[in-house]
Amino acid sequence: MHFAIYDISEADKQILDGIEGAGSGYSEISLVMPAYGRCFSYTASETYIDDTLEPYDWYRALVLAGARLLAFPKDYVSAIAGVSACRDPEPARHQEMWDLVDLIQVQGLHLPSESITSPAE
Repeated sequence: MHFAIYDISEADKQILDGIEGAGSGYSEISLVMPAYGRCFSYTASETYIDDTLEPYDWYRALVLAGARLLAFPKDYVSAIAGVSACRDPEPARHQEMWDLVDLIQVQGLHLPSESITSPAE
């Protein structure tokens, strides 16, 4: 498993808890990382795991962009790219998130030869 560690304020953590659904299907886990100290992550509660669901295509694109930015191993990046994904049924969110993917790419946070594009409308 590969991951990124970020230093965030307590106020930002409260916002992130809400975005990530902490307490509503996801629980916070505490990890102690050498050289970093106490860190946290989120894990899905077993009753909220549904292996038949696919991530939205924009979510996969954001995870893929992050994996490339952080120079994760190519086989790991390929595994992410190979995950089946579906279109977000909410048009506004779909557009907003693909705009975010585009913004990340405009700022050069990906490898140019590995551009991510929004699926055809």
